[in-house]
This record gives sequence, C-alpha cells and structure tokens, in this order.
Amino acid sequence: PNLIKHMLLSAPEQLWVSDITYIRTQLGFSYLSLITDAYSRKIV
Repeated sequence: PNLIKHMLLSAPEQLWVSDITYIRTQLGFSYLSLITDAYSRKIV
C-alpha cells in the first residue's frame, strides 16, 4: 500500500524513498541500491 499518498512535502529531508536493482556483469550480478530525497529528488 502507498502509505504516503496524502503526504504534502514542503522541504527536503521529510521523506526518503529507496529502490534496489541488479545489474548483470561479466562476473555475475552487482546490486545497486539508491536512497532519494522525495522533495528535491536528489540521491542522498
């Protein structure tokens, strides 16, 4: 469920969101995890 659906952001650092993905390489898989500030959309 979307727990922040009605949250109004007015400044940076009120809400961080994260995602993880994997990337295939010659040696197998590498994992990439990013945390993003939802207001400024900058990677933390």
